[in-house]
Amino acid sequence: MVVFARRLQLQERLSQQFAEALDQLLSPKAVAVSLEANHCCMSHRGASVPSSTRTLVFRGMQKDDPDLKQQLLLGISRGAASRL
Repeated sequence: MVVFARRLQLQERLSQQFAEALDQLLSPKAVAVSLEANHCCMSHRGASVPSSTRTLVFRGMQKDDPDLKQQLLLGISRGAASRL
């Protein structure tokens, strides 16, 4: 992830690149990437409320299986809630 994140780029592209790398290296049946980032451009502009943006990328089985996709999204939500 660090290799891709060092470049100046969009968060959406970073999520795609990470999913592609996992898919190529591991050849899994499915890949799900959830990337949450704080954007320096927002804080440097003086945004008074810090916020983050999340991007999601799905590849493989869960892309076409709504039940599996829902299970993954629920797991991601629970993980995010546990960090609060």
